[in-house]
Amino acid sequence: AMRAQEQASPENIRFRTAAAPNSQSAGAQLPGDVDATIRAALAQKNYKMLEQAAAAFERVKDFATAEKLLQAALTIREQASSAGSAEYAEGLMKLGDLALQQRESGAAREFYSRAATLLTGRPEAAEPLFALGVTAYSQKNYPDALTYFERMQQVEPSGSGRAVLWTAMTKAAAGETAEAESLFRQAAIQMRSTRDAGASLTLFAQFLDAQGRHDE
Repeated sequence: AMRAQEQASPENIRFRTAAAPNSQSAGAQLPGDVDATIRAALAQKNYKMLEQAAAAFERVKDFATAEKLLQAALTIREQASSAGSAEYAEGLMKLGDLALQQRESGAAREFYSRAATLLTGRPEAAEPLFALGVTAYSQKNYPDALTYFERMQQVEPSGSGRAVLWTAMTKAAAGETAEAESLFRQAAIQMRSTRDAGASLTLFAQFLDAQGRHDE
């Protein structure tokens, strides 16, 4: 089983959505002429074309080209909706995830923070707040992590199981084991009918093992 700290690493931040890979982007081919692809997408106002191409370059670790494509896609998102829309914020999140893959946590935080600010008070703000919380956790900045997870629960109370789970992990890492245990139990209940139910139970079991409670 994966260790809790590995599960919570920046490289595993996509755990926040547990989304299945997009079937189209999974099979996307590398464009032969990136600039021509960007021009065509701009003319068609088709940001998905660019994001699928970016995903292909991410898989071969060509992050500079992937970023160029995502920045162009962000321009299209802004033109199609506005710089204050949920769609634009989603584009910022993609750039944040790309930065995190390159271990550029500062750049990732900037993109996530911009997205969270744009979505202040809206349910959609849960994702950038979660990303910020996980990034802070990975850097052992536990006070900030707890703040982000608390804010996430405020905007998305019905989906707060993930935030409760990561709050439990953060409390455990900070040595607040009694409160962490209570939160792990709460998260297990809230997440029992979700696709991440197994992960929450695994992390709780690892927490108990770390306390020497192997038979519980």
